[in-house]
Amino acid sequence: MNIALGIIVRVSIALVTGLLFAGIARKTLARLERRYGPPFWQEFFDIIKLFLKRERVSNVFGLSCIIFAIASLLAASMFIPVGNGMPFDSPACLITIYYLIMAAYLAILLGLSESNGLYSIFSNARAGIFIIGYGLVFITIIISITVRYNSSSLIAVASGQIGGFTHWNIVTMPVGFIASMIMLHGVLTRKPFGALIADEVSVTGFGSKTYAFVRFFYAINIYIHTALITVLFLGGGTGFLDFTLKQFLLFIVVVLLEPVFARYRIKRALGIFLFMAGALAFVQLILNLYIL
Repeated sequence: MNIALGIIVRVSIALVTGLLFAGIARKTLARLERRYGPPFWQEFFDIIKLFLKRERVSNVFGLSCIIFAIASLLAASMFIPVGNGMPFDSPACLITIYYLIMAAYLAILLGLSESNGLYSIFSNARAGIFIIGYGLVFITIIISITVRYNSSSLIAVASGQIGGFTHWNIVTMPVGFIASMIMLHGVLTRKPFGALIADEVSVTGFGSKTYAFVRFFYAINIYIHTALITVLFLGGGTGFLDFTLKQFLLFIVVVLLEPVFARYRIKRALGIFLFMAGALAFVQLILNLYIL
């Protein structure tokens, strides 16, 4: 009973936090562009509106893949220690989280490939290339962390950063942190990487309910990646509020940097993401292996 309650609470936190962050991003960008913008709770209203629309589900396979992708991300979130709590006893293995996230990305790519939109095939091809690059950068960061702590457990990583700011990996592994922030910029599809995964093109031809599930996926994606970087580089959190504040700071930095960049062309965006983030992650791995 306690485990079931913990899972329900964790799922609720992931959905609410992700949707709230997405709404804050829309409001913040509007203000930076001297527009009033929608209220930060608009994401919740949009989701409700999409689900209330009456329509016939025309692509069951595509929708099933997207729901599976959401379930995979939610399963991965169960292994991330938020504050001092987890739904169940687990070593919180980074490799397990990596496989669940990659399964989610492959599932949503498969689901969106069922779209009958005119340009969706090009969008999905770009997204597929990006997912490969993301996987390489992410696994390099994971190996770097594992080498440093001789463990792939997030609990061990968070415990190793106890002792204050100077013990956090943002200080001891700054190159890896920069690589992870570039990775975060990419997975959240913020400029200059907005052209890599164009959801507005990929979901063309689907119904409103399918688009609502895609919005859910994006919200959970925000939550899980900010939570991961919080544990890996910011020492986790002493409690839920402390942990969420660190997540928010990571996310708002990415949002505030977006107006600085143009939306790069696909080739340039991929080059920056793969070679810059990948090279930095590899440099951090070398440092951890032979110097630190």
